[in-house]
Formats: sequence, C-alpha cells, structure tokens
Amino acid sequence: TLIAPHPGGLKFTIPPLPGLYYLLLSGMTSGTRRLQILSRLLFPAPFRAKRNTQWILDVLEKDFGTIPSRFTQHSQIHAVRKHQTQQRLHNLAEIPTLVVRPGSDLVIRAKGSDFLAQNIPGARLLRIEEAGHGIVRQCPEILNPALLEHFQRSEKRQVDTPTYERAQT
Repeated sequence: TLIAPHPGGLKFTIPPLPGLYYLLLSGMTSGTRRLQILSRLLFPAPFRAKRNTQWILDVLEKDFGTIPSRFTQHSQIHAVRKHQTQQRLHNLAEIPTLVVRPGSDLVIRAKGSDFLAQNIPGARLLRIEEAGHGIVRQCPEILNPALLEHFQRSEKRQVDTPTYERAQT
C-alpha cells in the first residue's frame, strides 16, 4: 500500500507552493506554533474547521512533538531528492498494490499518486479528494476499511497461488 506517494523526480518531489511554505516555516519554529503550522500543512482547512483544535494539536504533539535532529532532517530531504522509482515500477507487476491519493495534499502532489497508479501494473487507486497528507489521522473511517479489504484481497490471492509459484517470485 502506497499512501500519499510519488514516484520521484523533479516533476513530483517539489511540493505545491503553500506546502513548501509550511514545510520551511515548520522547520524554523518550535512548540505550539510549530504544531499549528504542521496542522495547516497536513490537514485541509475544511477538516480543521470541523475538528476540535486541541484534538489536532494533541495528535500532532504525539506524532511530531519531538523535533528531529538537523542530521535527520537533512537525511530526509536528501532521501526525498534522490527518490526515483519511475524506471522500476514494472517490477511491482506481481505485487497487489493499492495507491491512496489524498486530493488536498500540500506535501505530495496528487499527480504523483496518479502516475504511480497508472504505471504500476494492476495497481488500484483510492482517491480521497478531501484528504490532506495527514490522511491516516484525517480519514481513518475511509482508509482503514480500504486497507483491510486490500490486505484480504492480497492474502486471498496468495492463498490461491500454488506454493511452488510463490517460491519462484
């Protein structure tokens, strides 16, 4: 399962302008202000308007309360810059793949998820237009059943495949 993914390459790795702004700003702040900025980066405005602000801050404190070291931050940026999978997607042909595309993501452009779903043989695409990059926290009532269904389909496919064929793949 690929959630809010991109295939790499310059065309896909640069976030939309508002996302780039919030990413940079979040790296220059700390405490509650940092969490408020992360809430704008990860959750679209309509979701934030419906949710209790304290719930959002509590979730973000739990997930991102500890600021990573500069080394970790630089390593993450380096990994994103070097990420390049476009030429290898055909290798996933035998792997059941679900691509989850949040349509309101400010970190990853939705077209990256679309590209992956179109170029991974047999991939299924789940579009959740109102979701942002915080989709796991924002839409568990949609995402979790979809994940369970995908896992069950994948498991059934594996059970239906004779053992000698599975051993060769």
